[in-house]
Amino acid sequence: MNFLSLRPIGRLSVTHQILLLVLAYLASVAYHTHVWNTTGGFPNDGTSWLGMFAPLYEEVLFRGVVLGSLLKNYSKKTAILTSALLFGLWHLKNFSTLEPTALLEQVLYTGLVLGPFLAWLTLKTKSIWMGVLIHTANNILLSPLSWWIVGLFGVKVLF
Repeated sequence: MNFLSLRPIGRLSVTHQILLLVLAYLASVAYHTHVWNTTGGFPNDGTSWLGMFAPLYEEVLFRGVVLGSLLKNYSKKTAILTSALLFGLWHLKNFSTLEPTALLEQVLYTGLVLGPFLAWLTLKTKSIWMGVLIHTANNILLSPLSWWIVGLFGVKVLF
């Protein structure tokens, strides 16, 4: 199945989805620009603007290519779990920018929570594009929200 094509999802037409994707990436640019202007670096001390495009290329890779390929030979459950675990392991790439505990939390969150949900969503919608939106929202909203919670309550969270 080709998960890379846009198709209507519920009440969201292809046009609505394209507009949402454009707005999500404008928000991502604004967020990365704000962090750069206030800290002189990228979120999580990332080294490039690629972080802004991570939801796009990670969804194409893990839900479009990996999940799609696994479904040809394995059950949905196995394909979802395998692609999600690979997605979690992929985040080990952040070893140079995160403390070991934060890195472990990110790998576990992406492999056991976000990855399975995005794979399920891809199968449900037959497209990666809602996953791109959710992934972008996760990166823009949940990470800063978790930093705020840490500062406010001194609580360690998963981001």
